[in-house]
Amino acid sequence: MKKALFVICCSLFFINSNVYSQIWVEVFGVQSFPSKDIFGSGVITVTQEAVVTNLNATEIKESELFKTLADPSFGIGFNCRYAKSKTVLGIELSYVKYKKATNLLDIQTFRIGPFVEYYFRTDKKLLPYVGGEFSLQQSRVSFNRNIVDQIRISDTNVGVGPRLGLVYNFNNKWSTRLGTKYVFTKDLPYYDVMIGVAFNLGDF
Repeated sequence: MKKALFVICCSLFFINSNVYSQIWVEVFGVQSFPSKDIFGSGVITVTQEAVVTNLNATEIKESELFKTLADPSFGIGFNCRYAKSKTVLGIELSYVKYKKATNLLDIQTFRIGPFVEYYFRTDKKLLPYVGGEFSLQQSRVSFNRNIVDQIRISDTNVGVGPRLGLVYNFNNKWSTRLGTKYVFTKDLPYYDVMIGVAFNLGDF
């Protein structure tokens, strides 16, 4: 993976060397749509002994657990990207907290990873793009505010997937982006829709 990133970086610096480069930073909001019922696949098994409220065992129905991940959930994110000609290389960090179907269940995910994007044109204000990403996802699951260990969703998962969207340049410093992506992970694949605002740190 490190060798691949090194090759990509070198390519961006030496291909089309007559075209200026830019560094952009972006803050975005994200709406996440999990695409798999992990509770129906044995990833998480909840027993009465797993959740205790006031010393009484509490049942959590599987339908309630599924609803927590089936509903769209909101999060925030940040990325930094290096743009040269029509190619962009960047790294992205995001955080999503899933809606609660029950007050006893709490799920949060942290995601970080590199991405590559290709812009079909650079001479207009509205710029369509396609790309792909590689990400690491760390989930944190808790029942009744106690972190649950030894379940696979709490492990770090590797994800890969495509991304596409539109960027609108207000001027040479500010832009806004509407993007979407699908990331496949072993236990929790998801779709994201992102709306962000980016600032150009400078040309060089």
